[in-house]
Amino acid sequence: MSDTEDPVVANRRRRLKLWIDTNCDGSQKLFIASTNDGERQINQGELSGLLRSKSFGEKRARALERQSRMPIGYLDANEISSFAHLPQITPEKESVKSGNWPFKKVTPERLTALRRNLGEQKFTDALNDMEEMLESTIIKWERRVETNIDKSAAA
Repeated sequence: MSDTEDPVVANRRRRLKLWIDTNCDGSQKLFIASTNDGERQINQGELSGLLRSKSFGEKRARALERQSRMPIGYLDANEISSFAHLPQITPEKESVKSGNWPFKKVTPERLTALRRNLGEQKFTDALNDMEEMLESTIIKWERRVETNIDKSAAA
């Protein structure tokens, strides 16, 4: 079986592309810059190969996750995970009543309506997508903080 036919490798390629799209505004150049760990930096040819047909084994996946500061296991994560442990999302929750709900555009009412309209399984899939995007956004902002700390330390 070739790498392109292997579902694990195909998932790694999809997840790598998702990471680049969400954390580097779709820019491979920005992603490459983000992989400079002081010892090694991925180059354009290697990245193109990983996204297309180059061998992409577990060892390379873990090394790339470390280099680019992805959560370990990110490239192998299944896109569907269980959210059964989450509390019901309702506007009556105490955090919402006390004004601790952190989002203005995504209200508990909208999520409740989405759950009702999608059904439990599709809503779980939607929550998984939301969590992936939120994780990527948090990592992007963490990098900005790190960059600002590095700049202020250099000054």
